[in-house]
Amino acid sequence: MAIIQKIQKQTGCLLLVIGVAMIAFVLTDLISTRTSFFGGDENSVAEIGGEKIDYNDLNGRYETMVNNLKINNPDMEVNEEMREAYREQAWNELIQEKIIKKEHDKIGLTISGAEMVDITVGDNTHPRVKQAFADQNTQVFDKSRFVKFIQEDIEADEELKYKWLTFFENPIKEEIIGQKYASLLKSAIYMNKLDAEVNFVENNHAISAQMVSIPFTSISDSAVVYDDGDLKSYLNKNKDKYKQEASADLDYVLFNVTPSVKDSQEVKSWAENNIENFKKATNDSTFVDRMGSETFFDNTFKNRGNFPLEVEGLLFAVDSGTVVGPFYNNGKWSVYKVSGISNDTVTSMSASHILIMIESGDSIGAMTKAKNLMAELKAGTKDFATEASRNFDGSGTNGGSLGWIKENSSNYGEKFTNELFRHAQGDMYTILDERGVHVVKVTGGKSRKSIKVAELTRTIEAGNETDKEAYQKAGEFASAALNNKDFDKLITDKGLIKRVAEKVQEKDKTIPGLSTASTVIRWIYNPDTEKGAISEVMEVDGKYLVAKLKIKRKEGTATIDDVREQLVAEVIKEKKAEKITEKFDKALASAKTMDALAKALNTNVQDIPNQSFGGGYVPFAGNDLKLLGIMFGLQEKKMSSVIAGDQGVYVIEVTGKVQSPELPNLVEAQRAMMDELKVRAEGQMLEALKTNAKIKDYRYKYY
Repeated sequence: MAIIQKIQKQTGCLLLVIGVAMIAFVLTDLISTRTSFFGGDENSVAEIGGEKIDYNDLNGRYETMVNNLKINNPDMEVNEEMREAYREQAWNELIQEKIIKKEHDKIGLTISGAEMVDITVGDNTHPRVKQAFADQNTQVFDKSRFVKFIQEDIEADEELKYKWLTFFENPIKEEIIGQKYASLLKSAIYMNKLDAEVNFVENNHAISAQMVSIPFTSISDSAVVYDDGDLKSYLNKNKDKYKQEASADLDYVLFNVTPSVKDSQEVKSWAENNIENFKKATNDSTFVDRMGSETFFDNTFKNRGNFPLEVEGLLFAVDSGTVVGPFYNNGKWSVYKVSGISNDTVTSMSASHILIMIESGDSIGAMTKAKNLMAELKAGTKDFATEASRNFDGSGTNGGSLGWIKENSSNYGEKFTNELFRHAQGDMYTILDERGVHVVKVTGGKSRKSIKVAELTRTIEAGNETDKEAYQKAGEFASAALNNKDFDKLITDKGLIKRVAEKVQEKDKTIPGLSTASTVIRWIYNPDTEKGAISEVMEVDGKYLVAKLKIKRKEGTATIDDVREQLVAEVIKEKKAEKITEKFDKALASAKTMDALAKALNTNVQDIPNQSFGGGYVPFAGNDLKLLGIMFGLQEKKMSSVIAGDQGVYVIEVTGKVQSPELPNLVEAQRAMMDELKVRAEGQMLEALKTNAKIKDYRYKYY
């Protein structure tokens, strides 16, 4: 049974912590196709490599993972964060199966029986197997127990055999096949010595040059005349620059459902009304559970430093069976009951400190400063918490409090802790250690007391009236927005805050201010939602939202309206380049040297003394690869033609080559380049395959 329990325990949390390759194509074909609530092809949750993926396939994987977690961890609360992690795990598993596994199958990658024996009962047992079958006391792999498990136990127990295959053997096989695939990919990478030499030259050989330039900023944008015809012409000439995925921009307003004073009072009253029953309860665990407390009963004894500061002192001062509260903390009302009292094996004390740094090694000066400060603190002319607020170690935000420190604790250093335990509550003293000089105030005397505490807690949440009020405000705004074309003015008039989300895609899960945006994305990508549409009131993340769709872009080449801002900037730059080029051409008609050209253009010659090709950045011009390429293609002592770059217009003359270092050992450089490429190859491989598969993600329709 111990092995079964261990595997069950691992399977409960396994899917959250192991990598995608470890659980590839586990639990396939578990769920038969059911009728979709969308109907027809709308049941597709994705398209991968042209194949439509049924919602039930993905959701079946997800549900199986969650159900397995619940079965093997019945006391675990499966929250939304965990559910989202499992949904993502199921999605990654699907990607692995539909893309990566197909690549493995294409080239016939497998793991042989002999290999499987080697990594299980052989000489190279897989680390996960070793971990699962380690002795509980020594943590050493018990091979004989594992061999018995493989040869006898799983043959007699079909459920155990299923778990072994599903969560150990099959994932391990896929992991190893994935490693083989990655090794094949890496082994195909080769750089020859010429590649190494070119790379060295690009990064180390340099030239000197002179440049005459006129930046685009010399002409104001307002002086450039253009129209939509210019924008269209530029777009047609540069279509490849403006390929886009489907996306949308929207403006929206959030109406928070904030609990009211009345809501807080209702929760406080709930806590107060349960105090007497809490006192009378004979089984605190059952009572806390029955009353729906958000804090589970903890049956362990805890010493000081484990409870909220505002209640800890009181809890340790009362007798067992005492109920204290209610207390407010971090949006919750809580009532506490001391369920038991015991003694810890270790003594604790509490202290606060003011830390004085040692400057320039002057420890004597720092100690003198600390003693003077301590005298002022004792005299009451200075405040301890104010002085401690300057501490850099995090204690400053809490008046210098270090909380409760256990005897022989290493958290604050042996010297500091030992000195603390020589003092009594109320003492103030100084001590020098490796961090500086401390002025220490002992705030709690020696204590071994530990207590078991039951906690009745409830979060303050908005009640029906509060929720109704927020919804009504959102509804009034939505109604007004439908009848008022100026969405921005309406927001301003009502004193609201406009939020903006740009380039929102179907696959996105969040937008600014919202951690789950599927409702909004479903509205955006509904075929009936067009540019300018105003949404109905949507409930998202416990808030209400009203949105206006500003732009809705289709996949493919962008339209003028999709990228108007970028097109305007490029067209203005292009027209400025034309005007400045005319000036250069006119000047070059008579100017035959760089000095003469600069004089004719009423500017200066700029020296570029040490320009490398691999550097990218060009002085006075920025990261202009076009300019850099032309520069390194020029003959020495010969002026270039006019160059329209990213930031301006230029003429360049290469004046000479800079002395470069000797070529290194090219074999070593070649190997280093190959190693670098191999490191990048594995990650880039998956991204390349995903891109090639043209994945269309429709999960937002369902989750």
